[in-house]
Amino acid sequence: MHGCAFLPLTTGTLARLCAESDGTVPEEVRTVRARADEVEAAAVRSWTVLLAGCRTTDPPELVGRLRGLSEATACYVGKRWWFGAGSAHRHRVAGAQTRLESALAESDGGEFARAFVTYDHAMAGAVVCARGPVPTGGRAAPVAGRAPAGTAPSGTDETDT
Repeated sequence: MHGCAFLPLTTGTLARLCAESDGTVPEEVRTVRARADEVEAAAVRSWTVLLAGCRTTDPPELVGRLRGLSEATACYVGKRWWFGAGSAHRHRVAGAQTRLESALAESDGGEFARAFVTYDHAMAGAVVCARGPVPTGGRAAPVAGRAPAGTAPSGTDETDT
């Protein structure tokens, strides 16, 4: 399975975040990246089982790893964003995760592959669209789709009456 990648968009996005930092990578980014690596390894093992035509009665390791990645991502992007402005991304991730779990339960390799593409796209989109972690200091991060305080909303002129 050399060269097999299940999360190319997510891991690529996280690698860019690490490369763009000023030399200090936030703990949350390192955690998300570690969880993504764990998902990759578990996915390769699951894929191997599916290709071999095997069924397992034990809950797959991958399910727990996917949940761990979702939780780490929620911490990185901030729970306020994840359950607020980012809820569409959260729902896409959860839906793809459900499809992956079903594919594993049914030993459906084709559905597993399709669901992983969807999951990767949804997870990478969440990381990118959140515009980074919510700062722990006194300033709140801008919410996607909302203008920062003190600025006019897009398409308006503050001089209009």
